[in-house]
Amino acid sequence: MDLTRWLSTRRRTPPHDSHPGPWSSSQATSVERLPTPTRDGGQGLRLFRHLLGAFASLLVVAIVYLYAAAGRVDFAVAHGFALLAALGVLVFTVCIATGFNRRFADPSLTGAQMMTSGLALAYLAYAASDFRSLQLPFYMVALLFGAFRLSIRQQLAISVYFVASFAAAMAASGTGMQGMPRQGAPSGWLLTVHLALLLVLMSLIGGYVNSVRARLRTTNGKLQQALEKIERIATYDELTGLYNRRIIHQMAAKETKRAQRNGSSLCVAMLDADHFKRFNDQYGHAAGDEVLRMLSRCLQGTLRESEYVGRYGGEEFLIVLPETTPERAQAPLQRLRQAIGSAPIEGLPGDVRVTVSIGVTEHHRGEDIQATIKRADAALYQAKHEGRDRVVWAKG
Repeated sequence: MDLTRWLSTRRRTPPHDSHPGPWSSSQATSVERLPTPTRDGGQGLRLFRHLLGAFASLLVVAIVYLYAAAGRVDFAVAHGFALLAALGVLVFTVCIATGFNRRFADPSLTGAQMMTSGLALAYLAYAASDFRSLQLPFYMVALLFGAFRLSIRQQLAISVYFVASFAAAMAASGTGMQGMPRQGAPSGWLLTVHLALLLVLMSLIGGYVNSVRARLRTTNGKLQQALEKIERIATYDELTGLYNRRIIHQMAAKETKRAQRNGSSLCVAMLDADHFKRFNDQYGHAAGDEVLRMLSRCLQGTLRESEYVGRYGGEEFLIVLPETTPERAQAPLQRLRQAIGSAPIEGLPGDVRVTVSIGVTEHHRGEDIQATIKRADAALYQAKHEGRDRVVWAKG
């Protein structure tokens, strides 16, 4: 992944849990956290699945009409079945399209749609005795749509409902469980047992598919979290939460190309904490870490949203100031130096303060960014030699 392009195309918001220190307005607006799914993000998928089920209902209706044309089913029965199927499709389409389905525990309404299909099939079992043995696969198709949403227990409950409605339809038709509407046709009890065994098998298979899908979803979630963590590690310095050296260098190179393309000004500054080793030696490395976090907070709170800062190494920080002339860069860098000089350090005596030296230069058109950074670094060392706690512009 090209992290420079990734960073430059994102809305600028801080990463979550990327560092122990707080984020402030400047660096906090540098990188967008990874997109997360919204609560209503699955509404389109729910509608698609429902329409897929509606298409399956259309095919079943077509099959019923095919047998009506062959004389196995009355056309009046086919019309009634088609009407029931159409009403069910219409009701659930309106529910999902209007968002009414969100009021229910299962916004997909999977169980309700399957039970509605079962009612239509029960009507077919009631009105078309010669077609009962042929309609058994339709129950399996209806149950198949629950494989991605329902557990084994839920699918078994739907299967019990299918079998009970099928048996009740036959009993209500007058033929009864022992009825044989025509010579050679299976009896009612045989069809019922046949259907029950098929649905139990389908429920077990569907429940297994659903459990595998749930495990995959969990695994994908963990992989996504791991990817986010890897991207944060590859982008940010763990201690300060600022860009790490590689990323701030890439951002500087990107701004260099843009400045050359647009003919705009670009300044680069190097900042270093004065006498940093003294804090580690006198107060311990934990105090040194607090100094670096304090510098990070001041950098983030002082610089503009369009400016970039990263930890370049140790107690050195690289600041990139796009579309900034040397005259305009002087004031914010001086404010930054003063803000750091007056900022308290957590865990240290109240009178302990940190000063910084800053070297800054303007990028020359056609110049490699590494040469610009080298010149800013030279100005930084000049600030050290002149007494520290100052901003020095590179000569030349």
